[in-house]
Amino acid sequence: MALVVMVFVCFLPGLSGGFIFDDYPNIVQQPALHVTSLGVDEFKQASRIFGLGAGRSLPLVSFALDHAMFGLDPSAFKRTNVLLHAVNALLMLALLGKLLAAAGATSSRAALAPAAIAALWALHPLQVSTVLYVVQRMEIMSLSFVLAGLVCYVHGRCRQADGRRGWPWLLGSVLAMLAGIACKENAVLMPVYALALELTVLQFRHANAALSRLIKRAYLAMAIAGAVVFILLIPQFAAPEVYAIRNYTALERVLTQFRALPQYIGWILLPQPSKYLFYYDNFEASRGLLSPWTTAAGLAFLASMFAAAFAALRRAPIFSLGIFWFLGAHLVTSSYLPLELVFEHRNYFAIVGLLLAGYDLARRIPYRSEPRLATAAVVVMVVGVGLLCAIRSANWGNPMQLALELAERNPGSSRASTDLGEQYMIRAGNDPTSRYYDLALEEFKRGAAFPGSSALPEQGLIVLAASSGQPAQADWWDSAINKLRTRAVGPQELSLVVGLLSLSQQGYPIDDRRLAEAYSVLVERTSLPAVQYYAFGRHAIEKAADPGLAEKLLKLAVDGSEGNQELVQDITRALVADGHPELAAMVAAYAMDTAGMDVILPTVVDSPAR
Repeated sequence: MALVVMVFVCFLPGLSGGFIFDDYPNIVQQPALHVTSLGVDEFKQASRIFGLGAGRSLPLVSFALDHAMFGLDPSAFKRTNVLLHAVNALLMLALLGKLLAAAGATSSRAALAPAAIAALWALHPLQVSTVLYVVQRMEIMSLSFVLAGLVCYVHGRCRQADGRRGWPWLLGSVLAMLAGIACKENAVLMPVYALALELTVLQFRHANAALSRLIKRAYLAMAIAGAVVFILLIPQFAAPEVYAIRNYTALERVLTQFRALPQYIGWILLPQPSKYLFYYDNFEASRGLLSPWTTAAGLAFLASMFAAAFAALRRAPIFSLGIFWFLGAHLVTSSYLPLELVFEHRNYFAIVGLLLAGYDLARRIPYRSEPRLATAAVVVMVVGVGLLCAIRSANWGNPMQLALELAERNPGSSRASTDLGEQYMIRAGNDPTSRYYDLALEEFKRGAAFPGSSALPEQGLIVLAASSGQPAQADWWDSAINKLRTRAVGPQELSLVVGLLSLSQQGYPIDDRRLAEAYSVLVERTSLPAVQYYAFGRHAIEKAADPGLAEKLLKLAVDGSEGNQELVQDITRALVADGHPELAAMVAAYAMDTAGMDVILPTVVDSPAR
């Protein structure tokens, strides 16, 4: 109960904050999540935003439920995150209790260790950018099931070591992992965490020696299979065309992680909120082992960590487990996948690894002291970390203060600059005579001038002018379109065009001709979902008055449907409903000619397209 209370007290100051960064494209700008009733169909549609299947469906349903109950109130979404984090703190406490008991750490000095480590993990200030960053509920919920699965696993394996039946618990751990994968894909790392447990604390023990050997062989087979799959997927995920959305290659990304992981270690062991930038869009990629030289130094450091953990398997199993868990937690996000270089939330579970390693080292230091002094020292440590967490939470609870701090700490980040410009724009209140309008204008211009910056600051300039009824300057559009044409096309570039499209549809004075030019560049450089092509095509005919471009885009929508006749049927129905029967006929004919789809051209529309 004390642990739960501490979690709520430390994160309470952050509940007054707003949505930030990826919260907008994934939640605020996702109509499918904005359910208004508790109907099954609405929640089913919400769960499929990222495609068919169970991919991240559980967090999406929880977002939809939050919206059904509280609308787009960011404090409600953040409150749910804090509640889930408190549940994870309890699961961590349960896991650590079983783990340390299995390791034989039952001395009087270790009596409060599970609670202390769980509290330090839950209240670490680095966790603020996971817990109060609403979209990272995917990370939080995924770990909920991973922790539950690890609790079941340790319990079941300890029962087997004692000669009792443990397989139902192991089955439960598998089911928990599958549920975790339905929240976020990195739950596939649970077997890695389990292997680390076997190598260190559990040591493949079983009351039956033959079954013990079988467990070893099974893990060896899984490790080999996992390595083979990992290698075989390299051509698919590390290909140059996949990395077209990044300004670095797969090899450069992996090399950069040799610098990123030591930085994470520093963040965890020496918690200083002033060092946490949140935005790392200007983090330089490593171009070689010696470019910069810290890449090679980081590799040597991480290799020595792994070697030390391997050497201490039997003498200091908890230390080894902690190192393996920290490194294992980054296997996915620090691999060749085309992800961004650095993010704080990637340490959500990894923090406990270093805490375990530190605890095992500390308990081996020979010293004599009164138990009360040891307990007092632990309490002081927990309270100190909790205060840092509460201070950082308070900063996150004030959007303007947070934007100012992030821009000051990382003056070269276009994302931080855009964030600050947006806060100024909100305070300007559509008034071009406000001093905040001028501050927003200057901040967006500053961010747009950064070397290698995205086009988000230009989007801010265009939106600032449109929201105040002012015409956007031609050079803002020129700069934005030039960046779309020359920079790697990623989520930010799509967000820019989709955001401006949404404003145009809402009636804001957006230059529709330049907007059509922008999404034409985007279409030429990357592949998009069918519904996005349809949205652009609709704008081309209704706003840009360009029938030729509209026809091209609608054909791309058919091509992008990948044979989904229902989707193409919905497009034709929507076109007829909007008064464009000739385009609907063109789409139906093209679908028949290219994909053999028998699309019925509607004459009477009974419902609009999804």
